[in-house]
Amino acid sequence: PILHKARAATVAPVPAEGAVEAPRAKHLFDRRRKSIDNLIASGQVEAVLLLFIKAADLSNVARPAHANERWVSRIQTEFHRQGHRELARGYPLSPGMGPKDSVAKGQVFFGGVICRPLFVMLAGVLPETGPFLDLLDENLERWKA
Repeated sequence: PILHKARAATVAPVPAEGAVEAPRAKHLFDRRRKSIDNLIASGQVEAVLLLFIKAADLSNVARPAHANERWVSRIQTEFHRQGHRELARGYPLSPGMGPKDSVAKGQVFFGGVICRPLFVMLAGVLPETGPFLDLLDENLERWKA
């Protein structure tokens, strides 16, 4: 069933009204389609789809600095609330949930250990996603500074 849905979802890009499709864009699409067709033929569709879903779920680490910082601010607020609730209930504070925990250290760990290997794999499957890996690396360097 997944095989048929994946093949049905493979459609040619439609240029914006008045735009002329560049030959390079067509070449990239043809190469990507061939690569995805090869993965479908080899039965690895589900693994690739799960990779895409997980990368989308963790994508905030691979966004421009301003968007990444907004996301980190929101997640830190959530972590601190959880930490306060843990302490109020007499539980030990979970790592990263305390107000004195290093945000930068947490981001370097999360981005470098959890997310980076996933984005390396994604770029290997679909090279056009390489710029997201570059953004992730830029964010890691910023958090390390």
